[in-house]
Parts: sequence; C-alpha cells; structure tokens
Amino acid sequence: MLAFDLQRTRHRSRAWFPVVLALLAILAPAASASPASAATTIVKVGQINGGAATERNFNAASITISAGDTVRWEWFDGAHDIQSGVGPSFSSGAKGGFNSVGQVFQYTFAAAGTFTYYCDEHAGPGDAELGNIDANIAGGKMVGKVVVTAPITDTTAPTVSGVAAAPNPTTGSGAVTLTATVTDNVGVSGAQWSRGVAAAAAGSGTAMAAIDGTFNSASEGVTASVPITEAAGSSVTLWVRGRDAAGNWSTAVSTSVSVTAAAGGSRSLSAKPITFPAVTLTGADRIVDGVTQSWRASDTTGTGGGWNVSITGSNFSGPSGAIPAANLSVRQLQAGITIASGNTAPLTQVPGYQPLSAAAPLKLLSASAGTGMGAYDFAPDFRLTIPVSTALGDYVAALVVTINSGP
Repeated sequence: MLAFDLQRTRHRSRAWFPVVLALLAILAPAASASPASAATTIVKVGQINGGAATERNFNAASITISAGDTVRWEWFDGAHDIQSGVGPSFSSGAKGGFNSVGQVFQYTFAAAGTFTYYCDEHAGPGDAELGNIDANIAGGKMVGKVVVTAPITDTTAPTVSGVAAAPNPTTGSGAVTLTATVTDNVGVSGAQWSRGVAAAAAGSGTAMAAIDGTFNSASEGVTASVPITEAAGSSVTLWVRGRDAAGNWSTAVSTSVSVTAAAGGSRSLSAKPITFPAVTLTGADRIVDGVTQSWRASDTTGTGGGWNVSITGSNFSGPSGAIPAANLSVRQLQAGITIASGNTAPLTQVPGYQPLSAAAPLKLLSASAGTGMGAYDFAPDFRLTIPVSTALGDYVAALVVTINSGP
C-alpha cells in the first residue's frame, strides 16, 4: 500500500516576493558552446595525393590554413621524412621519423605565407621551390605546400536582447536586478550597464557579471544589481552593452524602470497540504488524484502591477527509491477560481494537466496589470502516476509555491 502526503514547509516573506513554501531549488546553468579555437589539418605521409592507396605522396599535398592553425603529419605507409623547403625550419623533429604506425609530427604556423616541404628520400629541395611546387605535386613527386592566410579579423559586434529589471515598478525597493542576454558569433567577454537619457560610451559603464559565473560562451546571460536613487513617481532608463572576445562593443539596449513608493499592503499566499488516498499495487502503473483544500492568493499592495503564482515540484521520497517530480501533474480550472474580495480574478495558465519539474517553476495563475487586486480562492487539481516498479511504503514530497510580482 502506498500513502502520499505533500506537506507544506515553513514560509518566509520578502518585499516583492512574499511567500515561499519550501526551500527554493538552485537552477543549474545550461551548458553552452565554447568560442571557436584554432584548427588542426591532417596530412597522411605515404598515401597517394587525393586518394586512399599506398604511394610516395603526401595526402593532401596542397592545403590552405589560417595563421595559428596546426598541420599534423601522420604515417600511412613506407619510410619517409619531412624537410623544410620554403619557409620555417620545422623538419628537425621529423627527419627519418615516418616508418611505422603511430608516428606523427605537427607544426603550428604562426605567420601568413606560402611554405613548402619534401621527403628527401623521394624528392629534393629543388622540387620544393615555389616555381616548381605545383607542377611537382601534380606530377606525383613527394612534395607538399601549405598556404597560410592571415587570420580573419572579427569586426562583428555582439547583440543584446531581453533587457529587463526587477522589481518594476520598484514599490520602494532600493535596488533592481538588471538582466540581459549577450550573443556573439564567436564568444562574449563582458558587459556593462549605465543609466540616463543616453547610454554611457562603450567601455565606460559599470561592469556586469555572467549569470553562470564565467564569460566563456557565444551566448551569456548577464546581471547586475543597480541602486535606485530616483524619487518616487519618476522613471529611470537603464542601458546594457555587451563586448565580444575581439573587443567589439554592441549597440546599447535599454529598459525603463518605474520608480514607485513602497505599497501599504503586501502580496501573500496560503497553500494547504495535498493528500492522496491509499493505493493498492496491481502490477501496472496507477494514476491517482489528490485532494486539495482551498488555497488563497491576495494582493493588497494597491499598485495594480499584477502577480502570478508558480509551483516547483520535487521527487517523492520513500522507503526504497523515489517517484520523479514529473510524475505529478497539476491543472487549475478557470471555474475553480473565485473572488473572495476584490476586482477581476486571475487567469489560469494550466487549464489541462501539466507535469511539475524540480528544476523550473510552472506558472499556475496570472493576474495582469490592473487585475487581481484583492483576495482569490482556488484549489488546484493534482494527479500522480505511480510506476509499476514502485515499492510498498509511504512517500512524501514538498512543493515550492510562490506568489511573484508581475503577470
């Protein structure tokens, strides 16, 4: 027999995020790609140029790379070496070194130019002269050419999107959290914020931090705590610029923050336990509906800024193993939301069952600006899928239920 009881934990209040009914989950940053790095080109020693057969050639015998790239010569067949022709003397570590599996030699070309080389077992220095190299490659001699182009200068500036500040309006808060996303074709290396009618010049603003702790990808979330010094009843424009690894700065993008006085009231949420009846195991997955007492969300701030209620799940813990958080689904019927006092009721965001997540909150209700001013009762429906592999015992989970500023 399985018995389930979702218990509410102690809560704490904040100025604009007033009720938290469990420990908040820590969200892990998403993995992202690293900026592009120098390339390595493979050349087979003792393979026919342009094919797979054994031959006294280099394959490929003529390559083009960028400055900073590396060429890696790998043994394929026969006994060979590599001697410098035109260009840097890179052969000292390779002479006589290509006669068995696993033997390699590599060289990084730092400067632009055309460089040649040859195997002195099967060609000579004259075969690798610039005037002869192309004809000798075409003629099947064991010579090679590396054309190194100058590195491409990155002149493409990054872009900034999703600039936002919270809380907005400030309702008496002494600071707002400014966030944005900076995206670049190669890599993001920094960001800055500024305030005023116009943005500060590139490089002269206040530094922002990477949300994941390090600037190391082509797309970075950035954040900063910005003090609010303006008087209530005014507004302030905040600007964000991003910088890429090449030092290019983006165009500044802004958001406007409404500075308001602290509200006389607050937002609050009263959530009650959800219980599930005892379940008998039958050798198949079971689906069981929970019983929810009426919850209440209230907004007495008088700002009319709107609010939302969100839920974060957790795994059910039991005597042996766990039931995943995603096995618990929730819905809120619009007809199940009633006005205890106030104007317009909030709107449901999950009219049909949706699974909960232990990593990201699911928005349940949303009161748009000018609505949700008062108190509202609602009782979400919860449905749990119990896997056939679940062991006998009692299982308990805790929900994080929050009422948040803004719809």
